[in-house]
Amino acid sequence: MGARDESLGGLRRAIDDIDDRLHDLLMRRTALVERVRAVKAEGGLPPLNPAREAAVLRRRLAYHRGPFPRASLVRIWREIIAAMVRLQAPLRLAVHAPAGDRAVWDLARDHFGTPTPAQAFDDGDAVIAAVLADPAVIGVLPWPGRAAPWWRRLALAAASDSAAPRIFAALPAMGGAPPRGLAVGRAVLAASGADRGLLAVVAPAAAPPAALADALAARGLAATPVDAAPHPTAPDRRMHLFAVAGFVAADDPRLAADPAHPEIAGVTALGVYAVIAPGDAETR
Repeated sequence: MGARDESLGGLRRAIDDIDDRLHDLLMRRTALVERVRAVKAEGGLPPLNPAREAAVLRRRLAYHRGPFPRASLVRIWREIIAAMVRLQAPLRLAVHAPAGDRAVWDLARDHFGTPTPAQAFDDGDAVIAAVLADPAVIGVLPWPGRAAPWWRRLALAAASDSAAPRIFAALPAMGGAPPRGLAVGRAVLAASGADRGLLAVVAPAAAPPAALADALAARGLAATPVDAAPHPTAPDRRMHLFAVAGFVAADDPRLAADPAHPEIAGVTALGVYAVIAPGDAETR
């Protein structure tokens, strides 16, 4: 460019040049994602890979310098990631959004991109039913305890089918603890390095959550009670939801029946979500 032009017009021309280069790089990234789509199709892999998405966001935050807001940076990259996922598969959203309540709807749009088709549902169970019925649907729901216990239906499906949808992301991507929302769908679940798992525990109706937490701790699962509700088909039992530190796979041996702790009738992994920026959010 020769001598530096510090006039307003010169600065704007420099910004336009940067914008052109950013656009060219975005098109190069898109071309690579199209090749990724072909590789995934050959291997029968779903388009969603939450651990990889978490790695991308953490890398960008670690690389970041300067006054540009970190939350805005994550928002931009979430929009880019969502667009790249849509190139790989025609995903749709089923969002828990009772009349007049747009809190979860807004979370869903921010996380999965405004162009992603979305349908509002008044009932959390209806969201889970939509996810179970169609592999292309992602459910977005409030954190358990802030609505009727939608997670029970997910737990029943996951207990009988290892390929059932699971919780795979927290919304917003960089937020507080607990998150405000969760995403449910079919995704490649893998440890990202900083994760929180969710477990559904079936127990006798009289079993206190503290005793169940102790029984889980004896298995090496540091668990915190999140929610509880009557079992929908067994009146003498109750279902409990626990958050656990770290990644817990659906086939984790720690979930198996333990004769030493008969107070737990069954444990099912409901999924996991990555903590993107532990420095910005409590990860209790």
